[in-house]
Parts: sequence; structure tokens; C-alpha cells
Amino acid sequence: MAGKYGTNSYGSSANANSDPYDYDYQPFGAKGAAKLNEPFPSNNEYDSFSSAPFGDDEDMRLKQMELQRREEELIRREQEIQIKEGVISDTKKNNWPICKPFLYHNISQEVQPGIKRVTTYSGYSLWIAVCLAYILNFGIAITTVILPVDKDNGIKGNVALVQHVLCAGLLMFAIPPLHFIICYWPLYKAMTTLTIGRFVLFFLGNGFAILYTLFAFAGALTGVSGLYTVIIYFPHGDPQQGNPITFGLNLMVSFIWFVFILIFIAIFIICIVVARRENMTFSKAVQYTKGAVVSTAGSFATQAVVSGATGGSQV
Repeated sequence: MAGKYGTNSYGSSANANSDPYDYDYQPFGAKGAAKLNEPFPSNNEYDSFSSAPFGDDEDMRLKQMELQRREEELIRREQEIQIKEGVISDTKKNNWPICKPFLYHNISQEVQPGIKRVTTYSGYSLWIAVCLAYILNFGIAITTVILPVDKDNGIKGNVALVQHVLCAGLLMFAIPPLHFIICYWPLYKAMTTLTIGRFVLFFLGNGFAILYTLFAFAGALTGVSGLYTVIIYFPHGDPQQGNPITFGLNLMVSFIWFVFILIFIAIFIICIVVARRENMTFSKAVQYTKGAVVSTAGSFATQAVVSGATGGSQV
């Protein structure tokens, strides 16, 4: 016998440790097989390879941050172009007020950053302050009527006192929505669309608000504490009659109206600056206003003619 395991098909003897197919596989060659038993080469041999893809982590991170910044810049510019062109999507879900949303209001998304966004936030904060101020005015009106005063000062007559409280309560409910419609919403739309028509509406509404607040500060409006109520409640009689308290409360509200006047004027001036930056001049605003008035008058005239013609035909 050739061996314990006999002879393979190729004529060579085979044993337990030999390849039955007599096949010698050396993928690295003789030198490669010898190197398998050698220790792993030092970093000097593979440093250039291993450090190439992983040695520039900081550069890769900076490049990634730069790409992200450019992407955000592109998104912001696209949004600014849409805002400037007045592209306001009607499909946006109403989100204001929270209790019962009926309109879309989002300053951070629709108003460009910078002075426009700061001014819009200031206008919105001013609207909230106006709401709180008229609630305070109503409370002080009640206090003014309840606290006793000297016979020589204060509002005279029960009818005048009741009228003062009723008007203060009416203003507490009427002024907040009116201020939102006349003053704040035109400001918000002017800063989102940057169109001359919106700015004209804002200037008209804000100008009316300034005049109204001047009258409130003077105390010339029934139901509003102002300088007039401060004067007639000046404590010149018995201090035990409550004159100092009524005087101080009315003086505080008068000061609040004065601060509102300053804020209204500041927002008005800032919007003039923004309008000038958008190449809107006073002559263009006047021309737009005249065109709007003529267009409105023409529309009413046309409706009157059509109505008259229709009524005449029915007769």
C-alpha cells in the first residue's frame, strides 16, 4: 500500500495533513506568505494612507457647516423674494388667535429679519399693552367714581359719573379690535408685502391712532383718564376724602398714554425709513392714494348708475 490513506487520483500519496487535491494555494506568493507571520508594519509605512481620509476631520466639519450655511442662506433668500413679491400662501393654516384662529399670523416666518421684524414685534407688543391699558383704565374709572372726593373737585353729577364708567367699559371692548385692524394689521402686512398700498394704509391708521391717543392723554374723551381728570381730582381739600388716591391713579394712566404716543411716533418714523429704503416716496404715496380714491369713487358711481338704471326699468 502506498500509505494509510492510499493513493489519490493524481497518483501522489496522501496523509491526514496533506491536500487530497495536491493543490498549493499561496495568494501572496512565497514572500506574502512569509509576511503573514511578521508583526503589523509600523506607522511609518501606512501613515500617509491612514491619515489621508481621517486626518482632516476639522476641515470636513467646517466644509459641512459652510454647506449648511449656504443652504440656509438660499432658503432665506427665496423666502425674502416671496415676501417681497407678496407671495403669501392662502393654504397656510390659520393660527391666530389661539382660542379661535381665523387668520394666519407668523412674524418670524413672514417678516424679514432686522429692523422690519423688530418693528413688527414692537407693534404687536404695543397692541397687547393697549389692551391691558384700557382694562386698567376701566378699573380706574370705577375707582374714581367709588372713592369719595371733596365737593370742590371731581366729576360733577351722577349722570356724568355713570357715563364716565360706561364709556370706559365700552372702550375696553372696542379699542383692542379697532387698534388691531387700524394700526397693527396694516403694519404687519406692510412689513410682509413691502408694497406701497400697505404702507399707505399703515400711515393713515397709525396717524389716526396718534391723534386719538393725544386726545386720551389730554383727557378730552369721556371714559378715558387723562390730564383733565388729573386736574379736576387734584387733592386741594381734605386728604381724608380720597383725593390723593384718585389723583395718583389718573396721573398714572395719563403717563401711560404719553408713553404710547412716543411709541406710536417712533414706529411711524421707522416705517418711513423702511419705505424710503424700498424706493417709496411721498409723491408715490399721494399718487397711489389719489388713484385709490378715484377708483373707489368710480366704483360707487358705477354701482349707483347701474342701480338707478335697474330701478328705472322696474318702474
